[in-house]
Amino acid sequence: SIIGATPILQSLPEILSPYTQPVFSNVQYLSETLGLGDFQTTLFMLCLWSSFFLMILARIIPAGLMRQFYTLVIGMTFSFLNFGVGAFHSLSCVLYGYAMLILSQLIVTMIGARNPRLASKLVQYISIFVYVSMFAHLTLVHWYRMTIDYLGWSLDFSLIQMLLTLKLISVQMNYNDGVRVKALHAEKKIPAEKYMYEGHVFYSIQRIPGPMLYSSFMYFFPVLLSGPVVEFRDFVNWANGSSLPFDLKEAFRNLFWGFVNMGIFVAVGPLFPMKTSMMSPYIDTAPLYEIVLRTVVCAFCLRTKYFVSWYFGQANCVIGGFGGVKNDKTNKIEWSGIDQARFWDVELCTNIRDVATNWNANVSRWLRLYAYTRITDMSNGRPGAWKNILGTFIISALWHGLYFGYHWTFFWLAVLSEIHKTFFKKVTRRIFTEDEWKYRKHTARMMVYDFFAIILTHLTISHFTVSFQVLAKEPAFAYYSRCYWIGHILMFVAAAIVFTMPPVRIGGDKKQVKKESKKEL
Repeated sequence: SIIGATPILQSLPEILSPYTQPVFSNVQYLSETLGLGDFQTTLFMLCLWSSFFLMILARIIPAGLMRQFYTLVIGMTFSFLNFGVGAFHSLSCVLYGYAMLILSQLIVTMIGARNPRLASKLVQYISIFVYVSMFAHLTLVHWYRMTIDYLGWSLDFSLIQMLLTLKLISVQMNYNDGVRVKALHAEKKIPAEKYMYEGHVFYSIQRIPGPMLYSSFMYFFPVLLSGPVVEFRDFVNWANGSSLPFDLKEAFRNLFWGFVNMGIFVAVGPLFPMKTSMMSPYIDTAPLYEIVLRTVVCAFCLRTKYFVSWYFGQANCVIGGFGGVKNDKTNKIEWSGIDQARFWDVELCTNIRDVATNWNANVSRWLRLYAYTRITDMSNGRPGAWKNILGTFIISALWHGLYFGYHWTFFWLAVLSEIHKTFFKKVTRRIFTEDEWKYRKHTARMMVYDFFAIILTHLTISHFTVSFQVLAKEPAFAYYSRCYWIGHILMFVAAAIVFTMPPVRIGGDKKQVKKESKKEL
């Protein structure tokens, strides 16, 4: 970038070297002692672990500007330690996002009182521009990464840029929704929920935040490096003093599962490396059943790597009292705002759609709030199906990167998701009664169904995500060719069967069914 090319910033690492070198030397020593072998990964984990204690300190710091400033300083420090000069790249994006918010507010101030509909429409155009420009910028970042580290998995500033893109877009869309809520109320004097998706109304903001609050949210250090992606409204409540009581049980649960997944990844992962499980020359001579089994285990080990950082990120938030809501009826805290790592919900899933929902759950929620429910008009209470699903998977693929493997994987996952939806309507409802399926009664046939569905789901996910793991087209197609494209062939056979079957008629009031469908969404 232009900022990164300036002489001052290029010489900054050398200027700060006397202060940062002792830290880096100790981290390198720790990396070699633990046997991790990767300095960058060790530094990344140290930042995650240090956040445990830094979030305890955050509870003590007075709410308001002091807590916001503390969060901003720690977040920028983490960013610089991990990504060096690349951290200034993310700062320029934060400034750009805030400038777009100021422009949006300026339009509302100038013409909002006289013509709220026009103001809402102009802010909507600005929000769409921010959405497209941020993803275009992220695409360039991914392209740059491909040129310097092709097929590599090293940590660089694109990691923070991916999470930052989602947060920048979400705040802009939150303000856009707030302007639209005011416009609807001014014109029609009715609740906005009748014309907007309820999640858009719930997270809407009526005015833009101050620069300190905005930037501290973007650099919120407990989730800066690993997620989960959090909502601006939750951060405002926490930064202004709404810290929840310390939940020792939930904090310990997240730490426990974080270390369990780390143990699995460190102990089992090296036994099933990707190059000796999914790529030549191993797949050229190994029997097919062994290739399939090794692929399932390799995919499982890869998932544990992500669960490690997600569970630790959640633990950081719980320790600081961030991301939960107290249930007045049960007097318990529900940590729905940071519920990203769902180990058992993923590993015991009975269908592809639930895997997509529970894997990286907060990003899935972001895609639902800022992609799936916005691709088509929500004025009728429910978006279209196929167009929204495919568009959401395309956005998800672009967010991950430009490699062929990402787009190939997400395209087929979108197709599989649609097949599953049709399968549920036409096949599952023929097997189980409505109450039996709705309340998941533990009947014998339900348990048998779940057992085989879990196995089939793992085989399907492992097969179709090989391209996601190997990234490039050649090794992905070599793997599928060695497996005789059996997964894709069976998918087309299943699609031909379920799409030609007659639908199952369900009785009841159509309005009530539509109302329940909207509530489900």
